Amino acid sequence: MATRAARVSPEHVQALNMIDFEFYGGGQQEQKVREAWNEYRDHLNTKYLPEAFPVWSASGDDLFFELLYRMASCVGLPFEKAHIKKSAYSP
Repeated sequence: MATRAARVSPEHVQALNMIDFEFYGGGQQEQKVREAWNEYRDHLNTKYLPEAFPVWSASGDDLFFELLYRMASCVGLPFEKAHIKKSAYSP
């Protein structure tokens, strides 16, 4: 959550790459987090044409915020998706 407005920062990338470890095992909620991470990671690794960037970017945003929502739900934080998406600050 802390780096959601700085998605190319080293801290953000490191946090993403820890998801498989932090949410390994567990139950259905952890599985949902790993599934969301797999979908988002696949999207990030998909090449796009420059003219298709707006669509690719919007799709990535949806996948990213779904991932954060599932992570919050898994650890018992009752954040709404709109709050996750709209409450970050970036200068």
